Amino acid sequence: MLWIAQVDARPVGFAVLQPQGTALHVWCVHLENGHLETGWQHLLEIARNGGAERLTFESWRPGWDKQARKLGFKPRKWAMEVI
Repeated sequence: MLWIAQVDARPVGFAVLQPQGTALHVWCVHLENGHLETGWQHLLEIARNGGAERLTFESWRPGWDKQARKLGFKPRKWAMEVI
């Protein structure tokens, strides 16, 4: 699913979402500065309205660790490269 965030009919961001069992997985999100928290609240609303029990995402980017915790996410997955 593609979700477009708008303010006054002007696009301010987007998200690519996929239902996965009882979760709504966020593959990709981009929101202009100042719209992150409001955008996440809308994503939570979409998840609730769709019957999801949780919202998930994965990122290897260190900056998301702090932001994700601020938004209420908890780490739950570890990965290892097999080369």
